[in-house]
Amino acid sequence: MNPKHAFRLFASLAAVALFPVFSPRALALDPTKAPGQNFDLSNFDLQAWPCSGSNDTTVSQPQLATFNDSSFFYTGSDGSMVMWCPDQGGCETSTNTTHLRTELRNLTDWHVTDGQTHIETATCKVLQQPLSGSTIIGQIHGDVSGTGSEALKLRWMVGGNLVAGNKVTEGGTEVYSQFSPAANANLGDTIAYTLQEKNSVVTVTVTINGGSLHTYQYTLDSTWTTIPLYFKAGNYNQDDTDGTTDGALVAFYALNIPSQAAMPIFSPAAGTFTSAQSITVTSLTSGASFAYTTDGSAPAESGGTVTNGTFYSGAISIGSTITLNALAFKSGLTDSAVATAAYTINIGGTVSAPTFSPAAGTYSSAQTVAIASATSGATIRYTTDGSAPTETAGIVYSSAVSVSASTTLKAIAYKSGLTDSAVAAAAYAIQIPAGNGGSSSPAGSGGGGGALDEWFLVALAALGAWRWRQARR
Repeated sequence: MNPKHAFRLFASLAAVALFPVFSPRALALDPTKAPGQNFDLSNFDLQAWPCSGSNDTTVSQPQLATFNDSSFFYTGSDGSMVMWCPDQGGCETSTNTTHLRTELRNLTDWHVTDGQTHIETATCKVLQQPLSGSTIIGQIHGDVSGTGSEALKLRWMVGGNLVAGNKVTEGGTEVYSQFSPAANANLGDTIAYTLQEKNSVVTVTVTINGGSLHTYQYTLDSTWTTIPLYFKAGNYNQDDTDGTTDGALVAFYALNIPSQAAMPIFSPAAGTFTSAQSITVTSLTSGASFAYTTDGSAPAESGGTVTNGTFYSGAISIGSTITLNALAFKSGLTDSAVATAAYTINIGGTVSAPTFSPAAGTYSSAQTVAIASATSGATIRYTTDGSAPTETAGIVYSSAVSVSASTTLKAIAYKSGLTDSAVAAAAYAIQIPAGNGGSSSPAGSGGGGGALDEWFLVALAALGAWRWRQARR
């Protein structure tokens, strides 16, 4: 072992032993095991400063489960997970930084738009601080190339002041924000922190040695909407000006990210279309499976078996208006929240407007009116009270409508996948002649109707005959 490493290891182990531990999990930590055997690191990669060729060192599963290296990532004498990072003398983990790190990167990404609560909790101690600047012990990071994608950096400033380094705008300037009340710690103090994001609201809380709660909260703006985010925890040394034996030493006693599968993503997204669509379902959680429904119910699974809905095995073809509900699931993770997408499919344009037979007009007898649409399979609703029918208002047409009094019929036709027709109207005036159930007697006639008319004609004929006989004499 390099003498400098040996000295540092001795010093760090001594430091771990000297400081008391306030985390209740500390009693369960075993100093004879690798960090990955005391902590659940199954969903992490380790990014570290030692050079591997011209690159940094990345340790992934399954190696990380038993990985232990006394020069930068190892188990302390009290079972803690210890991370050492010098100020200089290693390889950066990306082209966009000049700083070294020994840091765990969580492998579950999420979006601020998914409506879920994302949390990282940790308990740690800063046992040695860099000569200048700060070291970062927790992050919410954007999964994009380039600079400026750190939404949050929980910083230990030299001297022990803890600040929430935040960027409201992706790619913007980091602001060092104080907690309320201000959070100040000493080397070896137990720091318990929580990083949380939900609906773009980021909340950071800190306690020191089990004391009062220190809080800072802010809201990410819309520039973060499309940026996948993930958590980090560890020792990201921000001092790159001092020597290789100077640096930061951080010991972790608890680290937990409640693992939930990221919500399903539909492509294309919900909307209105004029042709059938093929919908693919994906998730930011690599290797996730999906259950989906089309009947409005919530999909469900148990032990990897879909208990309500359909197991997603390939693109979903839809040719009519429908709402998809889907959830993502993966062994070892909590099921995602249910994602919903409504698709309106207008393949054939607009349903043909209803027609009436016989047509509107004035009639001397009751009519039986048939209503039809040229669009095959269309449903028709009609009204007789002058109101406009819709897909949910009016009487569903099933047979010809009897019209025995003056009435205005209004009707609409509709069909799934097509735009509703315009409302059609037809006015019927029913005027039944006298002798057919009505009356054509002049006003004041007394309502004698047909009998009176007949008597009058007989009398008139008799009078005419009498006058003819008189003229012949």
